[in-house]
Amino acid sequence: AARGGGKIDFTGLYRGLTGNIMGVFPATAIFFGVYEPVKQWFSNGKTDGANVGAHFAAAATAGVAASLVRVPTEVVKQRMQTKQFNSAMTAARTILATEGARGFYAGYGAFMMRDLPFDIIEFV
Repeated sequence: AARGGGKIDFTGLYRGLTGNIMGVFPATAIFFGVYEPVKQWFSNGKTDGANVGAHFAAAATAGVAASLVRVPTEVVKQRMQTKQFNSAMTAARTILATEGARGFYAGYGAFMMRDLPFDIIEFV
């Protein structure tokens, strides 16, 4: 992480990791909770194996659903890594107070462009 005139500072690299990991568990549960029923729906209830399109649609839908939890934790983590905040709670409170709930979704489009293709490829 570069900061302060290009000086490389690695001390903040893992800041916010705990909060991010705590967000991964519910996001993963949401992903798989959405993935399987959507896959079944697109497979017309067939149990002998879903087609590629069903996997594609299920992974994309599940990725969007899980991103609703993943993105806010990612925003908090990134802001802690850049030393804007000393704790996840302070970061969350300040983001909510100054930017509103939308502040937790800053960079949502970039996040989706990064993660959605991975989600789809992983399950197709």
